[in-house]
Amino acid sequence: MGKKKVTLGIVAGVAALAVVGIILKRKGYLENIGEKADNFGGDLKDKLAKLKQGAQDKFDELKQKGEDLAHSAHDKFDQAKDKMSQNNSTSEDIAGTSTGTTGAGKSKTTGTNPATV
Repeated sequence: MGKKKVTLGIVAGVAALAVVGIILKRKGYLENIGEKADNFGGDLKDKLAKLKQGAQDKFDELKQKGEDLAHSAHDKFDQAKDKMSQNNSTSEDIAGTSTGTTGAGKSKTTGTNPATV
């Protein structure tokens, strides 16, 4: 009984769709449906292309901003590093002349650490 009901249901569904198709065709609803589908597909394709191009442009813009920011940070780091090395060499010169020691706390005259003598 189960197979007969399934077969009967499929046949009834196909018949119903055939009737609906005939009615729609007679009333003119199915005319130019291919053209409408092509137009819709073309419009959708154009919109997706514009969206893709806009996203690519935004990505390129953000990428460029990121690169500019990275270069700027690198330049500032180099400037700070140079300034620190200049400050260290100046303070070593000042410390060496005023305390009589060289950079690592060693005595100029003996070459030994004054804290251990």
